[in-house]
Amino acid sequence: MEKMNRVILSLGSNIPDRIFHLKRALQQIEEKVGVISQKSSVYETEAIGFTSDIPFYNMCIEVETALSPESLLKKTQEIEFGIGRNKKTTEYYESRKIDIDIILY
Repeated sequence: MEKMNRVILSLGSNIPDRIFHLKRALQQIEEKVGVISQKSSVYETEAIGFTSDIPFYNMCIEVETALSPESLLKKTQEIEFGIGRNKKTTEYYESRKIDIDIILY
């Protein structure tokens, strides 16, 4: 049996439709990463590190996964770009359809 790892991911979106992008990310995480065992509520927060007229919707999830840390990072980046996150055009933070960060592995 594969060893399962508990990971905490944060998700954020500030390009409309923010809820749609979060739901799409959750679906793809379940398909490609592992079972989501817990979900936080969705919170609205102001952008940090840059100015945006549209606040972020953020949430955290707990996922049980067999992926290694490196594979998890690769999969979350694939999900981000599949949803439509663009490569940064500057060295500064920018608005994005989806942002997935690994908080705890």
